[in-house]
Amino acid sequence: GGGGEGGVDTEQMSKLTRELARLEEDNGRQKWMIGEKDKQIKEVQGRYQASEAYRLQEKLQECMEALEVAANLQAEQLQYLEDNALKKLEAMDDQMADVQDDLDTKAEHMAQLKTIMKSYWEKGDEALVPILVSLAGFSHGEAELLKKAREKRANSGFGGIALGLGRFAG
Repeated sequence: GGGGEGGVDTEQMSKLTRELARLEEDNGRQKWMIGEKDKQIKEVQGRYQASEAYRLQEKLQECMEALEVAANLQAEQLQYLEDNALKKLEAMDDQMADVQDDLDTKAEHMAQLKTIMKSYWEKGDEALVPILVSLAGFSHGEAELLKKAREKRANSGFGGIALGLGRFAG
């Protein structure tokens, strides 16, 4: 856990990374073992007569071949784990870029909202209200309801009379 839906599980990534390191170490150890077996073949050839050396060389050759097969298999497993880890890291990078884009957009909207709100409070310009409503994230339907509520409030009581008189004064 804890990666979230569609996200990358950090515990799984950590496990993959540890397994990758272990496989790399095993692969190196097996290659070293192949080298050691090769040295052993040469030593055996020098110490024993031709027939004995040949028998031992065949046995060591079989061991070397088995170790090479195992090393190749581990190399394939290692490549698979590297590819899988890379895919997960790329997915995380894409998610982080999306979050950063959203954050940048929201920060830009917030700065615009502050500027327009300041202008509205300083000048009382009603033409700024639709921009404020939009930057605040209200839907079109919500904006219509807010507009109707403002008009209803403005048209009731003293504020409505003053607004009405203002219409005739121009």
